Amino acid sequence: MNVLRSRHILFFVLSIVILLFCGQNLPAVKPPVRLKITFLCMGAYAATYHADKDCPALKQCQGKVKIYSLESAKKMGRKPCLLCVDTAKE
Repeated sequence: MNVLRSRHILFFVLSIVILLFCGQNLPAVKPPVRLKITFLCMGAYAATYHADKDCPALKQCQGKVKIYSLESAKKMGRKPCLLCVDTAKE
């Protein structure tokens, strides 16, 4: 019985040592990047991006409405919609 108890104690101590020393070399996990999406009117004269798919200005779109990332919309030269885009949050 003493041998069995000694093995349990040894196993417990080794487990604690492994947990203490193995965790030090683990790299930090980066949180996933959340992609900000925008809604773009693909009409001939459209020049803005929208944060809200129900924006009154976007409802006036004569072409198709497509979804793009905020970064892509800016690279396309689109400006924020004054009605639905909160520029303070960008």
